[in-house]
Amino acid sequence: MPLPVFTREQLIASFLYWGVWVFVLFVVPEILGWERIAPWVTLSETVDVVEKGRQFLSDAIFFFVIGVAVHWRFQTPFGRTEAVALALAVVTRLIAWA
Repeated sequence: MPLPVFTREQLIASFLYWGVWVFVLFVVPEILGWERIAPWVTLSETVDVVEKGRQFLSDAIFFFVIGVAVHWRFQTPFGRTEAVALALAVVTRLIAWA
């Protein structure tokens, strides 16, 4: 599969946008929550609270993350990959309830 061709402007804009998003909108708040400087906690701590007592939600989050990893690694279509991941979460939960 040939690599897509991007313009120089697209690459610069993408690096700037995603760099700001990752570092300013994720890493900084994550560190502030981890160090208890901010009034919030980390993303993983928040997800942990949401998952407690919510077995299906726990499975859905797990399979969503696996779906993202498969999408990144194998360049599969995101929507279809996540649909399969959600279906696997449902099947897993149905098997666990049986």
